[in-house]
Amino acid sequence: MSGSRAVRVTVTIPAELLAQLDELARRSFKSRSSAVAEAIKRLIDSMSFDARGLVIGVISYQYGGHRVAERLRELGHRYRDVVVSALHFHVGEDRCLEVVIVKGEGQRVEGFVRELGKVKGIERLSVALSRATEPP
Repeated sequence: MSGSRAVRVTVTIPAELLAQLDELARRSFKSRSSAVAEAIKRLIDSMSFDARGLVIGVISYQYGGHRVAERLRELGHRYRDVVVSALHFHVGEDRCLEVVIVKGEGQRVEGFVRELGKVKGIERLSVALSRATEPP
């Protein structure tokens, strides 16, 4: 991507998030634009993978509220063929962290990740997937 033409875009984000971004950019990057570009690259890397074949990985996210929890339970049941295990932690009065271990066909796991990304109320969705190798 180095050497490709830069394009100006406009985004709307909460003021607090912008302040955090500016602080990070000031400490660790040459500009706000380079910090945003790096964040986008990392997002793409973490959420993109070759969906062919067997994949394994860890998905984590934070959320709050009973409606979100119910939606997540529904998704977990719908994708029980790829959800190997799930850990649930209370991090506050109405805040939870879940860590989900997945294993299955890449397209199926990718579908699960996409559905999680659509759930309103999920924050800090983190995905780490890799191709699985079965022993001979």
